[in-house]
Amino acid sequence: MQKSAGRNHSLDLLRILAMIMICFFHYVIHGNGEQIFSEAFSGHQIVSYALGSWGLVGVTCFFMISSYFMLDRETVSANKWIQLCGEVISIYIICIAIAASLGANITMRTFLKGVISPLNGSYWYATAYLLLIPITPYLNLVIKKCDNRNLIFLMIFTCFVNFGLTPVFNFIGGKTGTDILFLAISLYFVTACMKKNIIVLKIHVKMLLTAYLLVVVVECGLSFTASQIGLEQISRHIYDLVDIYSPIPVVLGIMTFAYFQNSNLDVGGGGKNIKNRKAHIFCLSIT
Repeated sequence: MQKSAGRNHSLDLLRILAMIMICFFHYVIHGNGEQIFSEAFSGHQIVSYALGSWGLVGVTCFFMISSYFMLDRETVSANKWIQLCGEVISIYIICIAIAASLGANITMRTFLKGVISPLNGSYWYATAYLLLIPITPYLNLVIKKCDNRNLIFLMIFTCFVNFGLTPVFNFIGGKTGTDILFLAISLYFVTACMKKNIIVLKIHVKMLLTAYLLVVVVECGLSFTASQIGLEQISRHIYDLVDIYSPIPVVLGIMTFAYFQNSNLDVGGGGKNIKNRKAHIFCLSIT
């Protein structure tokens, strides 16, 4: 791979941090029968909130990192897109094989679902990213033709639908008609506004850490209140605060991306020791 001049190595560090966030989040959600967010208030739960609430923050960072480098793209390589789909299918089938070896009942329907996994939402981030790639040249054309005011309008409109209306409608049992691709497009417009310096976010480390701490405090407060007064309904919705379409982790993700984007860390004397390792299962970047 040809080395990029003036590469911002802070984004490489952010990739690693986002991977850790997602791993901890999946452990908290799936490692204890998905009960940690709704169990009785305890010290174990506090630790779980502090370490495992940031999965969507990491995903938001991945979307924005990928978008940052795709904003100048005029064409898409069909071969690389097909290769990436093949890698996603391979990983899915390997997981199915492991599950079968552990005694899981794997049906032909499950196998076929794995074959079409890149586009059927089995892993929603992979599907959103793979659907986003072919339309990026057209999105870039729209961004190029828009003036700053219209681009800000597109960003506000798409973000409002995804991170404003969708959580409300989902909470009351309705639907907005949006999907995971629209979520990706929203973050694409946010990244475009930040890269073009239409929006300048000056995020300091104390501000960022305070925002993360505030989310943990709110989660713990809701859990403690639910345990004291016996309202299980409150506990069930704590997870909604950090789930997909919630504006809270998305805002944290945008703040985190802004902080690292402006950090410009120089690692290993110009970055000689840093390589872009194509961790497709986490960030699915096509270079």
